[in-house]
Amino acid sequence: MLLKSASALALTAAIGLTSIQFTASAQEAADTDATTSEDQSVRRLTPVTVEARKREETLQDVPVVVTAFDRESLQRYNLDTFEDLATFTPGLQIGEAATQSGGVIALRGVSTGTTNPAFDQAVSIVMDGVAFSNAGLLRFSQIDGASVEVLKGPQALYFGKNSPGGIISLRSADPTDEFEASLRAAYEFEAEEKIVEGVVSGPLSDTVGGRVVVFYKDIGGIFKSEVNPSPISTDAGIGDRLPEIEEIFIRGTLKFDPTDAFSMTTKLSYAENDGGSYFQSNQLTFCPNGVAQLVPADRCRADGVSNYGGILPPLLNVLPRANGDATPRGNSETLIFTNNIDFDLSDTLTLTSVTGYMEQDGFTVANVLPGVSAGIFASTNNTALENFSQEFRLASNYDGPFNFMVGGLYSENTYEAITEVGLLAPTGPLPLNPPDPIYTSKSEAVSLFAQGMWDITETLELSGGLRWSEEDRSFDATEAGIEVTNIVSDRSFDDISPEATLKWQPDANSTYFVAYKEGFKSGGFNIVFRPGGYLSTPTTVVDQSYGQESVEGVEAGAKWTLLDGALQLNSAIYQYEYTDLQLSAFDPATLALTVQNAGKATVEGIEADFTYLAPVDGLLLRGGANFNEAKFDEFISPCWSGQLILGTGCDVPDGNGGFLQDLAGATLRNAPKWNANLGATYEHSLNDSMSLTWSSDIEYSSSYQTQIERHPGANQKELYRINANVTLASEAGWELAFIGRNLNNEYAKILTGEIAFPPAAAQDLFSSVSRGRQLMLQLKLNNDLFK
Repeated sequence: MLLKSASALALTAAIGLTSIQFTASAQEAADTDATTSEDQSVRRLTPVTVEARKREETLQDVPVVVTAFDRESLQRYNLDTFEDLATFTPGLQIGEAATQSGGVIALRGVSTGTTNPAFDQAVSIVMDGVAFSNAGLLRFSQIDGASVEVLKGPQALYFGKNSPGGIISLRSADPTDEFEASLRAAYEFEAEEKIVEGVVSGPLSDTVGGRVVVFYKDIGGIFKSEVNPSPISTDAGIGDRLPEIEEIFIRGTLKFDPTDAFSMTTKLSYAENDGGSYFQSNQLTFCPNGVAQLVPADRCRADGVSNYGGILPPLLNVLPRANGDATPRGNSETLIFTNNIDFDLSDTLTLTSVTGYMEQDGFTVANVLPGVSAGIFASTNNTALENFSQEFRLASNYDGPFNFMVGGLYSENTYEAITEVGLLAPTGPLPLNPPDPIYTSKSEAVSLFAQGMWDITETLELSGGLRWSEEDRSFDATEAGIEVTNIVSDRSFDDISPEATLKWQPDANSTYFVAYKEGFKSGGFNIVFRPGGYLSTPTTVVDQSYGQESVEGVEAGAKWTLLDGALQLNSAIYQYEYTDLQLSAFDPATLALTVQNAGKATVEGIEADFTYLAPVDGLLLRGGANFNEAKFDEFISPCWSGQLILGTGCDVPDGNGGFLQDLAGATLRNAPKWNANLGATYEHSLNDSMSLTWSSDIEYSSSYQTQIERHPGANQKELYRINANVTLASEAGWELAFIGRNLNNEYAKILTGEIAFPPAAAQDLFSSVSRGRQLMLQLKLNNDLFK
């Protein structure tokens, strides 16, 4: 039953009246339309436009659970990164992880593994209409945005390949009709972070507009570095803070509008991220012996202090791609091309073409053991990712009761990895990989979709459709120049995902809807090496593949506009069942996290948000909450180290003399039961040319697990974070802002793993750790100063 129906609906109503979530309409802050009745001035919230169904609709009208941010709110709250976005979206967790994939995206507790960059994320990132399933984009800032929409739950119809967990859709700003320019400079004191951003936009001719944005970031170090004494110690190349990161981002946009019936927008983006290794975001966070085994002085907690050291020089003898440099480091370059064409075939039919291309190359040298003053276990990794997609859509805009959209998508993806891993054993440096291990994954996908909307009456709309998908994937490997043949190398996947929504709008101020949705994500291959290589066991056929994931379920929602447009109140209830959920778990055969299918899981919950334009002139209140239960129904998982010895459930025979654990009823990783947000913005005119804006938010997350195997030490306690900013703005064209994020300096675990050495009975845990307090001073020079 859907959360025991009656009690759930009652709780939905209660949350809708008392709890809070940061939504797009909340971000409209002081932008209000003023109308006058007979006896008073009525201030109304500005309607927010979204494209959750590939059509322009207001947030209050669209029958989709969506959190949206407009351009003004993105700028006001300095939402430059995906982690910033998660700060203001209850139910969404985003964090960088110490893996090649880039990080983890969890929405309502639904996420995928983090080690294999070749797989699709459960929550896709859509940039300017093009869906990208690779989380490597999390490492780059999202600059000069026009809007962001977070769509929750399965999204089968509108956004490229299916995304069973949801969608984060970002749109960058287009060229303006008149010349505009801006310059932003900022300094963040805690991490010694410097930011410079410049934008120039305007018409190039009567039919062509252009826009260029250039962004530069230099981070002195997010964490304090303390390489404490240990049996083996070196600080090879490690400074006082880490990781040091330098980022460059450039985007050029051309928009061509030769006629009212034709429009083409082309965008080319380049980003480079250079500096410390992503492993440097890890810290020891739990030590069962009370002290760290390899660095006894380590505090073994998430506190913003790292003992991450360099690699011991002898180990470089088995890591030739490190080029003799023992300093952990990383570099990633990304090129993204998008092209959107809209062509009106008639007054009622529009043909749309969406073309996307991404190329991403990465290189890392890493001390694999966090909290270790000197690397005795290290790796290098070269990766290359290439993705192409082409989508066509035909949409109608009839005056009658029925409209439709049909289309198709083709995409292909290639990922290549070259990994070296070495261990400094008592006998000397020991390579764990074969010479020149090159592993390649390729995929080719085709899907067709059709969707229709039928206005049954003036107040009742039925919409629905389906997507048919077929995807072929392959895995190729060479070791020492020899082709590997003892592997499963090809798999195919297919699916049909239907969706249906019934929307009722009894009046202009209320919307009710109920929806049934299905979703799908294809399987694939774990692109990881095996110690010694595949050719070391030539008679054993190795299967590194995993199966496809599917989801089905229902959601219902209500959206109200009250108090003459001053209050917007939304709520939703949902239940989805996932089959063969794709998750990461430790694989002893590869000494790595690999994607595995986890039986069944149920995700159900309630969420609500409000935005209120208070009677006090310039004051806006916002907030929301999400109650979410995400639990495994069927999942036989590996045990955490020492679990069998402690007698805590590691008692399921694995058939090979070992044991596993049954996690049926346990919560999913990164799935807190409660998320909530409460905030306010107040704008006050100081005089005819100056204004002061104050904004503050508090976010809350209940405790959650950060490891699939559910080691007790991997639990993250409940969190509160406080954010605030003050902006002084002049009509002359400048703004000075002080931005505070996580003012109470809370550190949170994102993902947790176990140190592979020494014996399993007393292993330490390490976690990717979120950023702590941020205190930023920012100056913006706007268009009026450049005219």
